[in-house]
Amino acid sequence: MESCFTDLVRLHQVSVTAAGLSAATVTWYAAQLRIYQAWCDQASIPDVIPSESVLESFIASQQRLGLKPRTVHARYRALAAVLNFAERRRHITRDQNPVHWVKPPRVPRERPRHVEYADLRAMLGAITSDRWIDHRDRLILRLLYFSGLRLGELCALQVEDIDLQRLEIFVRRGKGAKPRMVPTTPDIRQDLLAYLYTRPSAAPALLLASRGPLYHAGPRFSPEGVRTMLKSRCRNAGIQQYSAHAFRHGFAMAMRNNGADLSDIAAAMGHTSTQVTQMYYAFTLAPAVRNAYNSAFDRLQGRGNSSTQ
Repeated sequence: MESCFTDLVRLHQVSVTAAGLSAATVTWYAAQLRIYQAWCDQASIPDVIPSESVLESFIASQQRLGLKPRTVHARYRALAAVLNFAERRRHITRDQNPVHWVKPPRVPRERPRHVEYADLRAMLGAITSDRWIDHRDRLILRLLYFSGLRLGELCALQVEDIDLQRLEIFVRRGKGAKPRMVPTTPDIRQDLLAYLYTRPSAAPALLLASRGPLYHAGPRFSPEGVRTMLKSRCRNAGIQQYSAHAFRHGFAMAMRNNGADLSDIAAAMGHTSTQVTQMYYAFTLAPAVRNAYNSAFDRLQGRGNSSTQ
């Protein structure tokens, strides 16, 4: 039995690393838990399994700092992951796990900022030249918007991961190290072929960075490189700046507003359950609701039939 909470944190870090979670996820857990441990040190709280009152006191302290609700919830989630891990491994019993008795901090539902289709068209229309990096950037914009890829998933793509015949993308390592197949648009065919035929390297990696004033092919395009490219393309199109994740939200919102079920959106986005999808997109107006609304008020106002106002 592990008596120290720091021992459980260490074992949890080993477990998530062994499970193949991404380095970014492992680092995220460590960062959140360091904040809790620093708070315990400052409050002279012993290095033991937190009680319900200790867990609630920590969450309350984070609320008083004026942090965003999602930030406070993230710290709760990290603690809950360690405590639930400890229970599964029988280091603690269910009664010793405060997660079962403490209500999670509330996260207000917000409409995620997302790329509108009109803005995507503006960005594509502003790319007027035919250098290989222009073909690359067109391809990136379409992959982000029409396939909902995470930034890390996009940058990790290999050329062979895109099936132009089936219009599918193989994401080898999604969040949680889970692979998945993602549909894509027929417009990808022209963009991909133009890019592959013009880029100056036949590397296995799909997206390459450019190097030097002559735009020689460099190494694999990095997430930071994509972020810089998006800033430039948004500026050239005369629109607000969008992050790569805003394209992912745009993909989900477009699917939802055009008839897709939450379960289908969850599968395409690589969510582990529809709960995550529902948190962001369930409040989006479904087409069936809009159609029923239009029909009802058309009848009320005498539109679409023989009666008139």
